[in-house]
Amino acid sequence: MSLGTITVGSTLFGSNVASGTTITAFGTGTGGIGTYVVDTSQTVTSEVMAAGRKSMLQTTKVTVQLDVHGPNSGDNTAIITTAFRDDYAVQSFASSGFDVSPLYADDGKQMPFLNENQQVEERWVIDCVMQCNPILTVPQQFADELDATIKPPV
Repeated sequence: MSLGTITVGSTLFGSNVASGTTITAFGTGTGGIGTYVVDTSQTVTSEVMAAGRKSMLQTTKVTVQLDVHGPNSGDNTAIITTAFRDDYAVQSFASSGFDVSPLYADDGKQMPFLNENQQVEERWVIDCVMQCNPILTVPQQFADELDATIKPPV
């Protein structure tokens, strides 16, 4: 009986399989019946096995403070906030391969910065807020059938 597709990265469960065994590559199998390369060297005869994973998502709002220094920091702050509020930022984050989306950025605030010589330098501070969607994948053991026997109390 097949319930799903076996994928690289899945943890393998079986009565004769070493604990924590992970599939690292396809052999003759490409998601179903066949052979697979695993990370723990072992020989296992044909038996019923399971290879499951569970993915968990926790959407997270992340605020990043950007400090922009130098004589052009006011102009650079305007450029950054304009780009962050545009579809340009949405597409740039999307093409990064990470599941992050810009939400908003404040207008930026001019704030003094004391350097190592205790002299004031030009600095602007921007708060950029993004939504991150990290996914945690963990091994999940499961069963597709169960034999249950009711035993009388002792």
